[in-house]
Amino acid sequence: MKKALLYLYLIFVTTITITAQCPESFHDFSAIDIHGNNVDMLSFAGKKVLVVNTASYCGYTSQYAQLQQLYQTYGGISNPYNFEIIGFPANNFQNQEPYNEDSILNVC
Repeated sequence: MKKALLYLYLIFVTTITITAQCPESFHDFSAIDIHGNNVDMLSFAGKKVLVVNTASYCGYTSQYAQLQQLYQTYGGISNPYNFEIIGFPANNFQNQEPYNEDSILNVC
């Protein structure tokens, strides 16, 4: 009986520990922006957020113009839609984002 209780206790404690460490929603995450500042996703609470993986020298870079149009239509401080676009540059796909932050900003 003691072994069974100990086993259940360990499962319960492990579950609590795992739950406490795992983010439960988008708002539990944070990221470092292109200027080196920490951004809590909680700062976007109440907004509709589109998260985009970007690469400046990807074949789909032409879609940036469509993202800009989408933001101009639905985003911004004064827009009632409360819409934001967050881009995460990544160099994971055949060296399509090989340069530094300044180069990325120039492309965007």
